Amino acid sequence: QQKKAKEHTKMVDALKSGASVVTRGGVVGTVQSVKDTTVTVRSLESKFEVEKHAIERVINNNSDLKTDNK
Repeated sequence: QQKKAKEHTKMVDALKSGASVVTRGGVVGTVQSVKDTTVTVRSLESKFEVEKHAIERVINNNSDLKTDNK
């Protein structure tokens, strides 16, 4: 569990504008901006701010949407 937590923290710290992400709530969107503890995500016509720990994973290509990486 500690290894997964460290990997998640590393992934969240590396988030940059333009990255495609999936939130823990299942929302797929694109990172618009990154602040100290929050990330602004755009999904279709909606734009919202979530805490960094709410980002589940980064999507590298469309096949990442179909697999559950838990």
